[in-house]
Amino acid sequence: MPTGFAFSYRERQTKRKGVVYDVVFRIVDENGREVQKSLCGYASKKLAKAAYLEFMSTYVAPPKKYDGKSKIIYDDAVKQYLATIQSQIKESSMYDALHTFKMHIDPFFTKRDIASITKQDVYAWQDRLVAMKKPNGELYSLSRISHIRMYFRSFAKWCANRYEIKDFFEGVEMPIKRSQKREYVIWTKDDFVKFYAAVDDPRYKAVFYTMFFSGVRIGELQALMPSDFDGSQLTIRHTFTRKTLDDSTYKITEVKNYKLHKVPLPDHAATVLKEWLKYKAEHGLDNVFIFGGKGPLSQHAIQYALNKGIAAAGVPKIRLHDFRHSYVSMLLSNGVNFAVIATLIGDTLEQVVKTYAHLTPADLVKAVETL
Repeated sequence: MPTGFAFSYRERQTKRKGVVYDVVFRIVDENGREVQKSLCGYASKKLAKAAYLEFMSTYVAPPKKYDGKSKIIYDDAVKQYLATIQSQIKESSMYDALHTFKMHIDPFFTKRDIASITKQDVYAWQDRLVAMKKPNGELYSLSRISHIRMYFRSFAKWCANRYEIKDFFEGVEMPIKRSQKREYVIWTKDDFVKFYAAVDDPRYKAVFYTMFFSGVRIGELQALMPSDFDGSQLTIRHTFTRKTLDDSTYKITEVKNYKLHKVPLPDHAATVLKEWLKYKAEHGLDNVFIFGGKGPLSQHAIQYALNKGIAAAGVPKIRLHDFRHSYVSMLLSNGVNFAVIATLIGDTLEQVVKTYAHLTPADLVKAVETL
């Protein structure tokens, strides 16, 4: 994480308390200068970090009114912006924000005077983003461009409020949609049965059965622990992420949108999961995570098993996330409404309708026929 966005620990030996920890970070003082701030004397790093997060959750940097003459350098402004939002969003989201600014925004606006950025400058940046290609040679999808724009739009509004300048992003329209949205590849139950029969490892049989009949995201599946399964349903409270800011290999964090939810399993799916847990117990396998061991099962290993099973079964090739789409498709085909589906998969009703409405063409035809 770049200097100025993170905190660091300082270990000290004291006479009365022994070893204590201070947490050191930077803030902007009443004169608009970036200065070092310390919170001192905590018995552990965990307590020191908690103190830092509590401080940052209520800290508001003193406003620096723009005088119309001095320069507000983009690099300084974005550093302060990212430091401000760090305590307000999840670590994985902060990781995404840092990566987005570094890769897609900083190169275009570095060293610029914020007050000199115009609507035309933003359009020029957006045009370049639309023409940019990923390492595999493909253009960025409209949804990805929209995601990048969201970060820059938020930064522009923050600058307008903080420095009392014109919002340079105001009125900038989204680029015209280039192509049709990718159609999801959906498995039927018959497709899944063929695939399942071709998987010979009991671990991955349980993995794929659970994914197909619960619709959980891959990160949620990796984070499942024995306490999350009561014999008939899953409680989805955590997710796995490799987007960390402290060089750790992975972290188990709150689920997307902090939407803890419960997913009842069909009896046959619950039975498969019980049999897998019984197998682990009988073979003395570590059971901190249901499908892993002391650590979560890697997505690379799951993907390898998926590709192997698809090749052996001769079924349509799908992505891991398409298990979720297949689950929703089955629910829709059985008359389950969008509100119930949103509850089951831990998403908002608006997002479920936006993502899956195209999977119900038969229902649309029926609706028209009633007229």
